[in-house]
Amino acid sequence: MIVKLSSNSHRLIGRYEDTFTSMDQSLEHGSFTTPDYAFRVDQYIPKQTDLLQVKLTKPYEQFNPTFDLGLPTSSFSNWRIHLQNWTDLDGDGLFWDDVDGDGMVDAVGEMETDEHVRFTYGYNTGPTQQVRIADPLERIDDGLLLTLRHRNRLESVPTTDLTIEATFWKLYKWNWVKSNPHYVILQPGQTKTVDFKINVPNNTPYGMYEGSINMSYTSIGLGWNPHTAVIKEVVVPVTVAVAASGTSFEYGADDAAFDESWRQYGYSRNKFVDRPMLYENDAVYGYTDYGWRAESGDWRFFWTDIAAEDLPEEGSSFLVVDNSWEGELNDLDTIILGPTADGYDPTIYGPYTLEQVGRSANNYIGSGRWLYETSTGGPREMVSAPAQEGLHGILFHQVFVDGSEISSEFGGSVGLVNLDPSEIVTSGAAGTDTTSVSIYSELDLGGFVAEGFGLGGPVTTTGNVILQDDPNDPSTASFVTTVDIENGALLEVSTGNTVGSDIDLFVYFDGALVASSTTPTDEEFVSILFPSDGTYTIAVQGWSVPGGSDTFDLTINAVQGYDITVDNLPASVPAGGTASFDVTTDTTGFAPGTYSGLVLLGPAEAPGLLQIPVTVTVE
Repeated sequence: MIVKLSSNSHRLIGRYEDTFTSMDQSLEHGSFTTPDYAFRVDQYIPKQTDLLQVKLTKPYEQFNPTFDLGLPTSSFSNWRIHLQNWTDLDGDGLFWDDVDGDGMVDAVGEMETDEHVRFTYGYNTGPTQQVRIADPLERIDDGLLLTLRHRNRLESVPTTDLTIEATFWKLYKWNWVKSNPHYVILQPGQTKTVDFKINVPNNTPYGMYEGSINMSYTSIGLGWNPHTAVIKEVVVPVTVAVAASGTSFEYGADDAAFDESWRQYGYSRNKFVDRPMLYENDAVYGYTDYGWRAESGDWRFFWTDIAAEDLPEEGSSFLVVDNSWEGELNDLDTIILGPTADGYDPTIYGPYTLEQVGRSANNYIGSGRWLYETSTGGPREMVSAPAQEGLHGILFHQVFVDGSEISSEFGGSVGLVNLDPSEIVTSGAAGTDTTSVSIYSELDLGGFVAEGFGLGGPVTTTGNVILQDDPNDPSTASFVTTVDIENGALLEVSTGNTVGSDIDLFVYFDGALVASSTTPTDEEFVSILFPSDGTYTIAVQGWSVPGGSDTFDLTINAVQGYDITVDNLPASVPAGGTASFDVTTDTTGFAPGTYSGLVLLGPAEAPGLLQIPVTVTVE
């Protein structure tokens, strides 16, 4: 047997984009077996196409016009996109006869019977859908149909403005991955090892890249004919993570390696990379699903390895990610992973694992749905996490989709911020106490602000009664309480300690849901940064209470008050600059005990970027 070894990756060879406005929804049928609209598309496909990808998008307000995330009922105008094989069984050259001339396929009588068979379809509940098919021209009979089905319709959305993009990809030799030798000869029962070398070109933009190793073979024997032999192929997927090093770098659209030729043609004329990618490191495409799970939505992954010499010896260092994107309604959450001891044998599993050490506000409310929130209130997110020696992951998750464009370009910067001290702990008699804090930043922190909150402490109540509620209706929650906030930095609520029940946690403000936690256990937790002044309602729902009733513990940590002040603030902290400010606690009149608070600081656009915990013990 001769096994030929090669490596391939997809290269963009064509693109077709069009816009389409639907008929009034009252005229559409949404039938399961018949589309509302049908278009023949094989005429647009280049002959060398190995992969066809079609994307569909519509503005978010035409998907969920009330912006209520489909709660309490699923109020969505949702579409499905299909690729179908057309076989002209009766030879009349028609796959659809528009008898009434309205430009829409009727539910009965217009689509040719038994002539269309579905290859694939995109059916997630969201503003964006996608379908792909390999070897489209080889697999079809008489034509390829792109069909649209208006699965869920709303009177409040009479028509929908759809944008459709088709891209065509061909497999080319991937110069990054090479083997030596280029083929091997195997006898029956024989095993051979072949080394593949991956060579990443200089200045390749940070991110993830993909391709494959291909092993094609046929048998050699008496009478073997190379012209008639059947060639078989084994495909081994290859993913390459191009990582940064240190604490300061740019990524995505802000990466200098992404020049205009990369964005226009899918490859760089400056030879930073030798191929386009289906997975883009500077754009996201949506793909949220309001009928699925938390992980739905587009993701991007970046990595950096931090050495000990990258970190200042004094104070505490934080890795800050400053990410921006296109589209006012898009929301990209940031998740930072860092080295975490795991207790396993390091000679087998490595020196540590990667766990979440920082993230955007977790506003997941279940069924793939996330509340919109960014640290700046707009299309920019700044997130920090403790920095330490070792590998760090920076993950971006698109949790809310604007839908007005096929893609949303994103990019930003990563830098180190050092605080000394990063925590204030004092003790003594009641009165005032002042601590000076220094800050160093690799990023420009313009319009620097800082504010103190507290002093107080968490309050835990035990033995709270929970009943079996309607698991599909949070409004039936059998336990409800409230907490008042004035000048708050943070509101944290947690539950636990049942006798085997599954309970869920919901927090409301002015009648609107602002946070929730719905794990399959009794341990729920929500955190709200900069809660508005007013009364918050905390509802605990008995999702599964086998005994009909149970008890649980509830902890409310409302960090609020005016007992911490910040003075002598710098106007800004320039990139590479150092500044200082003073934090004063006032416990005048406090009874003996331990009290806690927070100092929140950062640029004016993200005033809660960094936190300095404050603990004061009055003796």
